Amino acid sequence: MENRNYQFGKESRLCLKNDIENLLKKGDSMFKHPFKVFYLKNDLSHCRLMVSVPKRNFKKAVDRNYIKRIVRESYRISIADYASEYNYDISFIFTWNKIPDFKFVDERVKNILSKILSTSKESDSISVDTID
Repeated sequence: MENRNYQFGKESRLCLKNDIENLLKKGDSMFKHPFKVFYLKNDLSHCRLMVSVPKRNFKKAVDRNYIKRIVRESYRISIADYASEYNYDISFIFTWNKIPDFKFVDERVKNILSKILSTSKESDSISVDTID
């Protein structure tokens, strides 16, 4: 069995104000219920994640923290499949007003990551074609 890095350390978190502003201004976005996702290629050798759950949808911090925890856990497990090909800054903004279960979030996060990776591969093939 292949060894995969399932860690989600400090370097995997997107937390600098300038980086977040850059992501939200220059990054691409998509909506996949229940997430609004922003993503932007970075110059690092790994990807970074930010998860946001609005206070207007969930008044209790316990609920917001639970949602962020299950999104990060799903991301941590899913990103190991793409780790070598992946260097994006990603922001997940949770837009739904119901607390989801892990299975639902995991399915959506995997779908979003595969979609981001497929758009990345398409743009790479387009840039290679224009060079020839």
